[in-house]
Amino acid sequence: MNCDKALFYLQWKPALDFEGTARLTGEWYDHYYNKDKKELSNFTLDQIHQYVKEAENKMIAWAL
Repeated sequence: MNCDKALFYLQWKPALDFEGTARLTGEWYDHYYNKDKKELSNFTLDQIHQYVKEAENKMIAWAL
């Protein structure tokens, strides 16, 4: 798979660095294994909104 088209046409850039990505991933797995799974979809959507907000704050084109 080649991501060149996404980079070019969507102007894709990540909103988080490695540490931020690892933190969100760890939080998601913690929630999955240790919290109420009925709330997992809401938790996941909240994380997606956080990610998009971070991209907006960094003025990344795909989020604007």
